[in-house]
Amino acid sequence: MVGEWVYANSRRILSWGLNFRASGTGLLFALALIASEPSSAAESAGKVGALPILRIGFTPGEESDGLSLRTAELGQLLEKKLEASGTRVRIQTQVGRSYEDLVEQLKNKKVDFAFLNALSFVRAEEALQLKVLLKKVWENPYYYSVLLTQKRSAFKTLQSLQKARFAFVSEGSGSGHLYPLIALKGAKLDIATLKPEQVRFTGAHDRSVELLKRGEVDVIAVFSNTKSALDSAWTQHGGRVGDVRVLWVSEPIPNDPFVVRKDYYDRHPRLVHELMLSLIELSESEAERPTLTRLLGVKSLMWATAQQYDPVRKISALSKELRASSAQDSGTSPEANKPPREAK
Repeated sequence: MVGEWVYANSRRILSWGLNFRASGTGLLFALALIASEPSSAAESAGKVGALPILRIGFTPGEESDGLSLRTAELGQLLEKKLEASGTRVRIQTQVGRSYEDLVEQLKNKKVDFAFLNALSFVRAEEALQLKVLLKKVWENPYYYSVLLTQKRSAFKTLQSLQKARFAFVSEGSGSGHLYPLIALKGAKLDIATLKPEQVRFTGAHDRSVELLKRGEVDVIAVFSNTKSALDSAWTQHGGRVGDVRVLWVSEPIPNDPFVVRKDYYDRHPRLVHELMLSLIELSESEAERPTLTRLLGVKSLMWATAQQYDPVRKISALSKELRASSAQDSGTSPEANKPPREAK
């Protein structure tokens, strides 16, 4: 009887054992938790007789239409994988209108899980409790922020950019705004002092790329998976490496985390770990990994912890200090120096 129960629940036990792999009591804790939980996912979610709904949010890193279609397909794929393991759920996917909008949806409990960028996660945890589950992996478990300009432009250093026209993604973008902002400040260039026509916020990395292609801006701040920008927002959206110059590259930034609201995790740990394991299985399956790459734009997913984002917390704190300093120098409030959010 016990052997049959353990075999039937082996997938759940494995997920807990992996998640608590640093703890010698993790497996025993998993067994105790599974035994104490209701026998069905519907009961666990408090929806006896109806399928529980898992709501997953995604950051708007590119034009939302194509991303919405791909994330919806990912949701359907996860539903099938979960059902194959004995857990029937319905998954709703939603792309935030902005980085800030997605955080608000988490705060207002309109989504339960979310793929955030590193900065959004750090800012979000100041307002609500989140649990880091996984993180995206491209070529490495980290990525970079880069400042790019056309190869033919006259701009060759950060110090030469006083009259440049910039395109940033949004205030909530680490690679598309915060990291470059601090680098420019270190080069004695305060974005807050530039003319309004010199600074644009596009809302998405691919939009910034298009502006640079058309010559409507001189410099863009975007992500890159490599220091050389060989694999970056520029190349992923049709740009040729030989057409741009890398003006600056950041230190490695921890990849985007997949998080869950802690209150949801506390109520439905089994569902959370079933979803985690399904994503990991997609990532590790030779047959299914190409589909995950096509839908989510990543090479794989891996386990993650909140502590891995301590470097981003330090950068976020530094940005607040710089904003306060700029406000003090200009005689305005820090709020007045905040760039506008992208159109919603």
